[in-house]
Amino acid sequence: RGIQPFATLYHWDLPLALQETQNGWENRDTAYRFADYARKIGSVLGDRVASIATHNEPWCTAWLGNATGYFAPGNAELKKATNVSHHLLLSHGLALQALRADGVKAPLGIVLNQSPAHGATDSPEDQAAASLEYSKFVSWYMDPLFKGEYPAEALQWYGENGPQEVIREGDFDIIATPMDFLGINYYTRIFASASGEKRPPGALGFTDMDWEVYPQGLTELLAGLNANYTLPPIYITENGCAAKDVLDNGRVRDTDRIRFYDLHLAALSDAAQKGVDVAGYFAWSLMDNFEWASGYDKRFGMVYVDYASQQRTPKDSAHWYRDVIAQHAGAALPR
Repeated sequence: RGIQPFATLYHWDLPLALQETQNGWENRDTAYRFADYARKIGSVLGDRVASIATHNEPWCTAWLGNATGYFAPGNAELKKATNVSHHLLLSHGLALQALRADGVKAPLGIVLNQSPAHGATDSPEDQAAASLEYSKFVSWYMDPLFKGEYPAEALQWYGENGPQEVIREGDFDIIATPMDFLGINYYTRIFASASGEKRPPGALGFTDMDWEVYPQGLTELLAGLNANYTLPPIYITENGCAAKDVLDNGRVRDTDRIRFYDLHLAALSDAAQKGVDVAGYFAWSLMDNFEWASGYDKRFGMVYVDYASQQRTPKDSAHWYRDVIAQHAGAALPR
């Protein structure tokens, strides 16, 4: 049917045995097991997929899984989180090298969740808080991948909890293995305050995840990355909106989702006009699905799923998006 499959090797699905017997991503050896896995998948699927991404959102694996305990495996130790982040990045580089050594022709890359960071006020303290959050969230992954080092600001903040003890000679050369594309997941901005969490203004409202709708942040993020790094083509690999969808007489009127996508596609067009090499865009998501710690409570899909019956009903956004795709099929983003 002309559908191109874009594969992701790892979306937070570590084999349980590796966690229980080998300490998972805390163990450097897991990075090498991941390269073995990538090689196996590449041998089977490498000639029939449009691309292969090594990891989806390694920040979530490292931070939510090991610093806050919000995601599996439920650790809450900063040192574990930074060590895990290093091994994830190392595994990415090792996987790219293994796939290329085997002659896999599919474009290779990684998917990172990213946001611009804004201070809650113009005070030096809030601006410094925003800078640090950006360093920990975005630069912590971008700098090793494209500059071969960790950002000094975040390293200083981590102090003895940084990954210095697990970094070995040559690691950054592996991590910075050139990529064919970079995937970016964008949902909202970071709103930082030195005095603790502060709710952003939400001029365009909030999604059902209580995330501020902030489409201009996508333009800002991409333009900033383009100015600070030498980037491969970029895919927006996730962008979407959770809403309190209601099925009413066979129809879901999800006008907020339609507005969300409309605004963010316009913001993406603005980024392309600023010189960002945007190769493609993926809406999140096709169907309502299991949303990790939120279970089945949050609905991101363009297709409504009745989980009891498995009946699937296209929402208004699905029909709208179908028409958008048809209207722009084959058209490049404006420059």
